[in-house]
Amino acid sequence: MSDISSANYDETLVPSYTLPSPLEKEDGSFVSSFQEWESSQRGKVLEIVKKHLFGELPAAPEKVSCQVLAEKEVFGGLGKRRVVRLTFDGRFASGINFDLLVYVPNGTAPFPCAIGLNFKGNHSVEADSDIPLPDYFFPADELSERGASHGRWVPEYLLERGFALVTGCYHQLMHDEADGAKKSVFRLSVPQETLDTAQHGEYTAISAWAWGLHRIMDYVETLPEIDSKKVMVSGHSRLGKTALWAGATDTRLSVVISNNSGCGGAALSKREFGETLDFMNRTFPHWLTPQAKIDEKAVQAMPYDQHFLLSLIAPRALAVASATEDLWADPKGEFLGLVGTNSVYALCGRPEIAASPVPQGGDSIDNGIRHYHCRVGKHDITRYDWEKYLDFALRFWERA
Repeated sequence: MSDISSANYDETLVPSYTLPSPLEKEDGSFVSSFQEWESSQRGKVLEIVKKHLFGELPAAPEKVSCQVLAEKEVFGGLGKRRVVRLTFDGRFASGINFDLLVYVPNGTAPFPCAIGLNFKGNHSVEADSDIPLPDYFFPADELSERGASHGRWVPEYLLERGFALVTGCYHQLMHDEADGAKKSVFRLSVPQETLDTAQHGEYTAISAWAWGLHRIMDYVETLPEIDSKKVMVSGHSRLGKTALWAGATDTRLSVVISNNSGCGGAALSKREFGETLDFMNRTFPHWLTPQAKIDEKAVQAMPYDQHFLLSLIAPRALAVASATEDLWADPKGEFLGLVGTNSVYALCGRPEIAASPVPQGGDSIDNGIRHYHCRVGKHDITRYDWEKYLDFALRFWERA
């Protein structure tokens, strides 16, 4: 299935499939304790996800400098907003910038914090001319008007709830295009001639973007106003896939949020419903590794599925959400991806999530460490979703 019009949206056409267990070891036996999962099996599952989906992340920068470009009170005194520039130097390149929009509530610190990447530039988060327009490349039609993405971030709502917010634009880390690796943050640790001759997916955008979330976390740890033990990473759509990979590869992120992430994110690929590996490989060859192009030809034989990625979040908090009109992302498949983590979370004494009934529009499930909700509506992230995520995170941190 190579395009949206030919995708399967008929539940009766979902093939019979068997999910491999993330707890099955190479000799056919199974992990029996969380200690064994943490000490050996988790690393093996992480390598499977690297090989089949997202590959290696760029190396950490050798040097990072930080400059506050602007700061002001916002939203009638609810908090402060800073424009911050991180500049990275590495082995093969230097002077690579990453601009952040940072909101911190007024009140008694330290505050919990939400971090995530935006699609349209920092100026799209809030309609304020004091937020500079990006001075880096944007693909055609990607540069947004001021405040155009405000409804997806609702920064004043997060400040009202006592949350800090830090976001940066994903394009500044790696352009969302087939040859984006050539001008990406991979330049810090990979020679330019290697990137220029690399095949599509050898250096994936998802890993470059996840790397950026790790750098945001590095920055957050330097801020006394923020409780670095209470940081949630969130992402929508392709950036939902990114948030999951960032959370899987950085255990400092205590709450991980996947919003409408679909295939390659929370949705099970073996269901072959809506978005598929075939579609992603044809349309976004820079998202996934070359191995994914092999997997697309034999999806049912793959030694993993997306519950492997989700299981890497345990024992931390994990939330997955869908939308009723977003069949492309396969809401049922996203829910079953979360259910597929039951075996790993059970090892750390956490209750399971039943596979049925499948939540419908307006339904939510929350067992204290895992959350799922299905919002009525389209492919989007809204204030309704943020309300669910903030409530879930606060409950988790209260019990931790």
